Amino acid sequence: MVKNPGVKVDWSNVSDHGMQRLEQRGVSEAEVNSWVKNGKALEQNGGSKWLYVTKQGAAVVAKDGTLVTVIPAANYDANMWSTVTRLFGSK
Repeated sequence: MVKNPGVKVDWSNVSDHGMQRLEQRGVSEAEVNSWVKNGKALEQNGGSKWLYVTKQGAAVVAKDGTLVTVIPAANYDANMWSTVTRLFGSK
């Protein structure tokens, strides 16, 4: 876990995969913005992107603000819930 780097999603630069997941999973821009602002940041790929985790959902955002993917809590698997529990305590 790293200090939240303060990256904001650049909504003019969403990856195709990120857009597909937003639509498929019924996630709003407001939800993603909240997860990124308030989530615990886990560094990925040597700091080129971060996984922002909350109890409500998670988002992967690149250093340049590109939204890579989103995962609402309804889609969390056992491993993700284990991560959430380690970061925040109980579900």
